[in-house]
Amino acid sequence: MRQKFTILLTHQDVVGILSTISVDVFMRELIDELQTAFQRFSTTEFDVPIRTGFHYETPHPGLIEWMPLHRHGQSVFIKTVGYHPTNPQVRMLPTVISTFSLFDPTSGCLLAVCDGAALTALRTGAASAIATRMLSDLSRPVSMGLIGCGAQAVTQLHALMQVATINEIRVFDIRREVSDSLGDRIASFNHGDVPVIVTSVDDVVQNSDVISTATSISVGDGPLFDDLTPRDHVHVNAVGSDLPGKIELPLSLLSRSHVCPDFPEQAIIEGECQQLTREQIGSSIMCIVANADAYSNLKQQRTVFDSTGWALEDYVATELLMRYARELHVGSRVALSGNTDAPYNPYEGIKSIVTTGAR
Repeated sequence: MRQKFTILLTHQDVVGILSTISVDVFMRELIDELQTAFQRFSTTEFDVPIRTGFHYETPHPGLIEWMPLHRHGQSVFIKTVGYHPTNPQVRMLPTVISTFSLFDPTSGCLLAVCDGAALTALRTGAASAIATRMLSDLSRPVSMGLIGCGAQAVTQLHALMQVATINEIRVFDIRREVSDSLGDRIASFNHGDVPVIVTSVDDVVQNSDVISTATSISVGDGPLFDDLTPRDHVHVNAVGSDLPGKIELPLSLLSRSHVCPDFPEQAIIEGECQQLTREQIGSSIMCIVANADAYSNLKQQRTVFDSTGWALEDYVATELLMRYARELHVGSRVALSGNTDAPYNPYEGIKSIVTTGAR
């Protein structure tokens, strides 16, 4: 019998890998590998459908979605992700909980399963760093702005610090305790002791060169601000829009900016792009990365990266993590799938109990 094993990477395994190699190293490698994946992306190599799933309002607002990817002839990847904005306050759990699975497309066997909480945050930050590098003038220090100071804010800052020199960080969150604690949560990678200024939405929008919005604003409650005039060259990483009707940015800003979606077909359904016609939507991040010189003029203009989350990003992050897991011999080998010498008999190995009658 040929035994088939599944590699299981728990949250503690992921944390152990990131601690061993350093999260700085992993983030820098992830940014580089993801940018290469954007540049080389081809539908002849990858099939990446838009995500789908279940949205619900009871017992609490949330969703469970799945995000598939097929790398032709090599692997099938599926991410299952839950978004439940009441988790931190009600259950002391992350807002985003996810699991990543890799399959062998030849046999269908499950090759690996890993916790995706850290990887989701890391790849979201890495995508924003790439968009910022493509769409902002980073030849001089920049003022960074954050609206929403939860988990995503940490990796947004961490990733952007790998590609830009940041001289100040302006932050706002509707929960003052969350914005006040951000400085402590980024201390491990804020090597230059960049000052964190807790301030108003108006100040963030009007006095930042690069802004990341990563909030749990409810459907129908957006935008986060209106009638504010950001800097002429501002770049915004819009991270929080991930449901139909959920938006963070005002139409007035989008209409005056080059809006770059990560995944156009998905962004027009549940990203900031749902506010725009297709003619108003700019080039995708893949197109801009692949033709950087042709889009260099955008660095002097207002730009928005509509980051809805894309399975390609998760796949690249998983492949990088699995490479380190193999090198460091981290993870459990689990005989999870059916392994039998009798492929035509699903009852092989099951011992029957014969009853002779009722008692």
